[in-house]
Amino acid sequence: MLNISLLENKLTILFATIVSCLVTIFYSLYPNIAYGAEKDWTIQVYKNHYAEVQRSPELVQIIENEIENLPKGTEQKTEIDLYLWKLVVLASLQESGTKIESGITAAQVASEIFQRYDRDVFESERHYGKTMYQIVESLSKTDELDVSYDIIRRLRESVYQNPSNYLSYTIDRSLVEVYIETYDYQKALDISLSILENDKYHDIKGIKNSTTSLLNEVAYLYTRLGDGENALVYLDRAEASFSPKNLTDKKRLKARTRNKGNRARSYILLGEYEKADELAKEALTGAKKLGENYMLALGYRLTGSTAYHLGRYEEAKANLENGIKLVEENNISVMKRTIFDDYSKLLEKIGDHEQALIWQRRLYEIEVDVTNVLITTRSRLNDVEVDALISHQEVVKLREENEAQRRSAKQDDHVKKLLWVTIGSLLAGAAILTSLLMYMRKAQKNLKVSEKKAQIANRAKSDFLATMSHEIRTPMNGVLGMAQILNTTPLSNDQKSYVDIMTRSGEHLLNIINDILDFSKLEADKLPLDIEEHDLDLGLRDILTLFKARADEKSIELQYRYDENLPKHFSYDSGRLSQVLTNLIGNAIKFTENGIVALHIQGTAGEDRSKHNLEIRITDTGVGISKEKLNIIFDKFTQAESSTTRKFGGTGLGLAISRKIVEAMDGKLSVTSKLGEGSSFLIEVPFDVSSDKLKQTHNIGLEPSKMSAAIVSEKPQLSEAEVQDDKSQKTTSHEPALLDKPYPDASGLPVVGTTAPIGTSKTPVLSQTRTSSPKASGGINILLVEDNEINATVVKTMLEHPRIHITVVENGEDAILAFAKNRYNLILMDISMPVMDGVTATKLIRQKEALENRKRTPIICMTAHVMEKEQEFFMRAGMDGYLSKPVDNKALLKTLKVWLKPQGSKAA
Repeated sequence: MLNISLLENKLTILFATIVSCLVTIFYSLYPNIAYGAEKDWTIQVYKNHYAEVQRSPELVQIIENEIENLPKGTEQKTEIDLYLWKLVVLASLQESGTKIESGITAAQVASEIFQRYDRDVFESERHYGKTMYQIVESLSKTDELDVSYDIIRRLRESVYQNPSNYLSYTIDRSLVEVYIETYDYQKALDISLSILENDKYHDIKGIKNSTTSLLNEVAYLYTRLGDGENALVYLDRAEASFSPKNLTDKKRLKARTRNKGNRARSYILLGEYEKADELAKEALTGAKKLGENYMLALGYRLTGSTAYHLGRYEEAKANLENGIKLVEENNISVMKRTIFDDYSKLLEKIGDHEQALIWQRRLYEIEVDVTNVLITTRSRLNDVEVDALISHQEVVKLREENEAQRRSAKQDDHVKKLLWVTIGSLLAGAAILTSLLMYMRKAQKNLKVSEKKAQIANRAKSDFLATMSHEIRTPMNGVLGMAQILNTTPLSNDQKSYVDIMTRSGEHLLNIINDILDFSKLEADKLPLDIEEHDLDLGLRDILTLFKARADEKSIELQYRYDENLPKHFSYDSGRLSQVLTNLIGNAIKFTENGIVALHIQGTAGEDRSKHNLEIRITDTGVGISKEKLNIIFDKFTQAESSTTRKFGGTGLGLAISRKIVEAMDGKLSVTSKLGEGSSFLIEVPFDVSSDKLKQTHNIGLEPSKMSAAIVSEKPQLSEAEVQDDKSQKTTSHEPALLDKPYPDASGLPVVGTTAPIGTSKTPVLSQTRTSSPKASGGINILLVEDNEINATVVKTMLEHPRIHITVVENGEDAILAFAKNRYNLILMDISMPVMDGVTATKLIRQKEALENRKRTPIICMTAHVMEKEQEFFMRAGMDGYLSKPVDNKALLKTLKVWLKPQGSKAA
């Protein structure tokens, strides 16, 4: 009886198993029926079901439909993963330039995921961390980083409240993506290396699988920083850790193609062009099989570069042109600078100087665009850096220490209770006193920890601002330097006007950089003002002149009215007022599609008539500001309409700085606005009327009521005697005396060169020849230590003169070698250079002078490091003078006059 029962049970189990298998096969063959039965699909099932649909707007619509029609009881993980899949597809489409009819963007989907799902909603720390990192990685491809900043901030707060090694790892990987997108490759490399060296991360399940990707990323960052040797080391490590077992054929081919491309880049940096050429060709072959535009463009760029270095110029030209076509058609911005630079160098090499100059100009425009991106994105990242750049491992350690202290405190309390019961009420007062002392000691310790963290945050902020200033000033040196040099060549009136506007705009950008560096002074109400006498009417017209072209592009009418009863001349800080008005007028034009932007000024005299209470009003007919936003637009890092951030840009600092400046002038800045009808900003400020000696009539030929008719800038007129004197100087032929004429006479150090209209064969080409050693005595020998080729060209061109001989070296080590072999009248020394920096080189030169009893050679620091403490440090290191970048032509000549005297006499 027992055996029969067992047999029946076995048959029942076998029958149930067969039925279960048949049901599983049935559902796998008819997935739509399973879906109709409210089966909870996983994300992988969704992807497999729609495998035949390529990444396209149609796939986005399919995913949206599936989200809306999710059956009851579906796990929230599936819903989150569907949203994440939609984000990845949108990011890929935006990167390739594909438009979505609905207008939805990856950033909007990312924001929806971020706001809808908190940490507690996710099924595990791993799922939460992977989702947040996937958002940051996807947005980095689209240059939409706003949500990324908020994710990093929230992750850091979450880790501090509840420590998690996996989330700390997620923060570090997210920061790497953000720094790569904002061109800060050194910080990205530092964090990547710290991840690889962190033992805690190695023990986390699943992270080992991403080691190969991280090693490739480190190799890529080394190539970006010009270190081909280290790049090859990490590429070898990546290849050794690569496991293609679970990869599709396409992913395996993509990984190997990327590796060959990175190796080719590294060998180019090391000068091994034959090896690089072979690898570049293999990478191009793989890219053609993949059919991905970025990989194809990279393959053409690498094969073009290696062909150029090997002298195959026609092949190089064809490949680079193919790469440029792909880059421009698909807007692959990350590759524009490198491929444009390679192409301009090739054209220069084959003698097509006219086209080379055109491509160099396009390259300079990209550099300016990159500078603007750095200003906006890095200033936005500043808040995140203050918090998130503190080592997350240190945060976890602090949290663990606090927990240990808390447990220890509990144990102490338990012991106190036992003692209290044992000893009795007589010791109660002593126990309370002891408890209070411990509490005060603990509070004091926590206060010290808080102070230390505040100091770390302040240092991080100062380091960031100094680095940002240095990185922006370096390319601006080339822009402004070349503009100054261009201004000394024969130009038409229109061309001189264009160069003047370009120069003033560049100088205004530098003023903005200085204002960002001074923001701490603004917050501390310690903003210094430079009060001088100025023509207010003329100053306002000059400001409007800068906006004429932008207004004309949008068909905006500029209006200007200066109350005829007002004096013209006042004592005020012209630079600070210009900064405020430039910000307000720029905003007015930016947020006005068509209509009018007006600048009106009126005022009333004070009791003694030496002071006027002025009202400067900027009015526009633009989009306006909603009522609820009016109270917050003057807060820092705040914009009136967050949904227009990508359209209009901006850091959210402009109005905050403007209000601080006006308040420093004892004034007031206010706004009235109505959504859809425009805005009106009012500056109420008291100005002193200047003395009569500077008052003079000035008319620049404008109707007082309309600015759109014409905005011109007249040149000062010479008297008849001055005209005759000028003609006599031009007809007199003689060789100018070097540095003998009073500064700033233009004949002191003339720029040698010719110019011709665009399109002719006489387009000037700046010489890139580097002098190997000083020429014979009788002239002035200058050693220029500068690793940036553009900056070296600017300085050489500024100092072009028959009696000046310039030797250019690229780092401090080469400078010491050159100094040992030759004698120089002056050394112009950069600071941040590869191999050896300028400070170390200066110290070694001074030691060599002392040991050999050589005469002291003047060393002038020429750098983009402009912080006051940095300047003091350079002087203490042994330097004699300081020039900030961008280098001003007049300042450079004046410095030479001070330190170079005839017959080698000492500088005063």
